[in-house]
Amino acid sequence: MQNGCFRKLILHMAYVWDTASLGIRYVSKKPEFSKQDETITIHKGHCHCGKVQFQVEAPRGFVAIDCDCSICVAKGILHLMVPAEKLQIDAQSLKALSTYQFHTKVARHTFCSTCGIHPFYTPRCNPESISINVRCLDPSTLGTVCIEFLDGKNFTGSLSIGNNGVYYLKDNQKKAEHSIRC
Repeated sequence: MQNGCFRKLILHMAYVWDTASLGIRYVSKKPEFSKQDETITIHKGHCHCGKVQFQVEAPRGFVAIDCDCSICVAKGILHLMVPAEKLQIDAQSLKALSTYQFHTKVARHTFCSTCGIHPFYTPRCNPESISINVRCLDPSTLGTVCIEFLDGKNFTGSLSIGNNGVYYLKDNQKKAEHSIRC
C-alpha cells in the first residue's frame, strides 16, 4: 500500500452503486464491465435546483472514487475524474456557480450559489482534470459504477489518465485497474 492510497477493507469489500434501483449492493469480486459499459457516452448532470446544468463525456461504466478527506466527506462526493475538455457547461450555468478555495488554492471547489450542491470541481492533485460528482449525474445513462475507496486524509500523489479517458492513481495505475473491489 504505497502512500496509503487505497484503504484495505475486510475481504476487499466495496460496493457497486446499483443505478437501476438507485441503491447500493455490496459485492466482493472484480466487476465485469460489459461492452456497453465501455461505450463512451454523454452524461447529463445538474445541481439540486437545476440552475447548474452540465454534460460530460465518459464511459457508461467506470470506477468512481470515494475519498475520505475532510472536504469530500463533508460534500458527500463520489468522484469521476475526466480531462477538463470532456466537461461542457453553458454560460447561464457558469453564472450560477460560486467557488471555494483553501490551503494551496489550487483546487477550485465549485458549487451552485442557489442550492449549494457541488456538481464538479477542479482537484488539487490534477488541476488539468475535472472531478464530476457522480451523484449529480442522470442515472439513465450510467452503466456499472464501481466505487474504490481513497485514503484522501493521507494522499499526496497525483493521477494519470487511463485508456478509457478516466483518471487513475499514478503510482498504482495498474493496481487500480485490476483491484476493483466491487
